[in-house]
Amino acid sequence: GSLKLKGYETKSIGTPDCLLVDDLSINGRAIRWIEFKSFYASGLRENSYFTKKAVANQVERYQAEFGKSGAVIMKNGFSKRISQKYPSTLFLDGGHLHSDNVYIS
Repeated sequence: GSLKLKGYETKSIGTPDCLLVDDLSINGRAIRWIEFKSFYASGLRENSYFTKKAVANQVERYQAEFGKSGAVIMKNGFSKRISQKYPSTLFLDGGHLHSDNVYIS
């Protein structure tokens, strides 16, 4: 319904866990969409099939459809390698958050 009214065709790509209609900034970066994952994303070759299927493909689809200003919250953390592959997407460790490390406005 409402996504189509905004000009998004979501049948073919699915949607992120949160697609934001209002402005949101995390750590000074504008965010349009948020995806949550409950595993560790290493970006290592040994884990590449799983990471590619579960993270990379989704990030690429969401960037193409909703813009590159997204965030992926990894419940069990992530390596720099995966965040370096998608520098326009904000990767956040969903473990224990310290209030002095995250600023939401």
